[in-house]
Amino acid sequence: LRLALADGRMQPAFQTGGAVASSSSNTLHFVLANKSVEHNIKIKLGEVLYIGRGNRCVVSVDEQSVSTAHVELSVRSAGGGPAKGGGYVLQAKDNSQNGTGIIDDAAAGCDENSIRVLSKNDPEELKDGSALIVPLRKRGMHGVIRPEEQNLFVVAILSGGAPPGASASSPSA
Repeated sequence: LRLALADGRMQPAFQTGGAVASSSSNTLHFVLANKSVEHNIKIKLGEVLYIGRGNRCVVSVDEQSVSTAHVELSVRSAGGGPAKGGGYVLQAKDNSQNGTGIIDDAAAGCDENSIRVLSKNDPEELKDGSALIVPLRKRGMHGVIRPEEQNLFVVAILSGGAPPGASASSPSA
């Protein structure tokens, strides 16, 4: 899971695949890949993890424009959970002043047309192959950070994820 600069755009240098639901635990296993660093993370149903500057963060971003708990990560059941052939869905919510960008398909590239703002109100699904940009804006500046300065975290779901189509069903805790 490495990122490579291609034609001035950040692109993942890996292929993502469908995750297999694990009925043995209530855990989702995923990787957040940023440049040459891979953050191997396991999160349980009901647990909340953070990306940010704080010491309680599972992924630390040492940058002044990043909030202490910039992005909140959680999981929810999908398709009835693993016991019913479903799995878990990784979710993210923005807790910052400088915003968080989301790219639904990082393999297609990262340009300003593919970036949208992550919700501050409701957690949004992070699918396998999506990416987060932390932060979206620099402190004291109103423009978007240049692509070569972006902290791009590409998501790779390893196990416990919902099978295709299960994530669209209504949440079941």
